[in-house]
Amino acid sequence: MCSKAIATRGVGALLMEAAIEYSQRINAVRMELYPSPRSVHLYERRGFGPATQLLVRNLF
Repeated sequence: MCSKAIATRGVGALLMEAAIEYSQRINAVRMELYPSPRSVHLYERRGFGPATQLLVRNLF
């Protein structure tokens, strides 16, 4: 999470674009996120959507 002063300057968008480009360069199969409710729109605008086949077991 970042401060409001940073949140409106596009820093998150730049970081996300860099992460996507890097993942594509290394031929990653997918990217998984656990976004806060406040950040969902940032990821949706970059093509992320709900997972349909993710199973999780919490150990602790």
